[in-house]
Amino acid sequence: MVEYNGEKFRDDRMYVINLTESNIEYEKTNKTIFKWTLVTYRNTLQLPSTRADSFDSKDLAIEYLKKVEPQCPLISNGGKPLTIPEGKDIWSYWNEWLENNNLFSALSEKQHMPFWQDPRGYSDAKRYHTQVMVDPESLDD
Repeated sequence: MVEYNGEKFRDDRMYVINLTESNIEYEKTNKTIFKWTLVTYRNTLQLPSTRADSFDSKDLAIEYLKKVEPQCPLISNGGKPLTIPEGKDIWSYWNEWLENNNLFSALSEKQHMPFWQDPRGYSDAKRYHTQVMVDPESLDD
C-alpha cells in the first residue's frame, strides 16, 4: 500500500486498466453485442471504475492501450507519468518498469480486482464485464 494525499493506493500507479471481453447490453431492445473493453480503475483499495472504452476488436483495444497505459500518473513521480528517456521505446520502457516493480500491464489480461474479491488483488477472470447502454435509436425519441 502507498499512502498519497490521504488515500491508500494499491501500488505506485494512480490508475490501472483491465482488458476484457464485454457484453454490451442495450436496455430497451435487450440486444447484446460483444466488444473488447478497457476498464480504468482508480487504484485505491476500493478500486472504483472511472471509465470503460469499448472496441470492435482486440487489436484496436491494444493499440489504444499502448498509448494510454504508459501515461498513468505515478505517486512516486508527483502524479505525473513515468519519465521515459528520449529515444527509448515507450511501450518497452513502461513494461520494463512494470516488471521491475512486480506489476503487470492490462495486456497480460490479468484482471485487477478488489482484495475482498481476490486476496491477490487480481484474477484470471474472463468476460466478466457487462455494460448496460441506452439504445442509440432511443436517443432520437
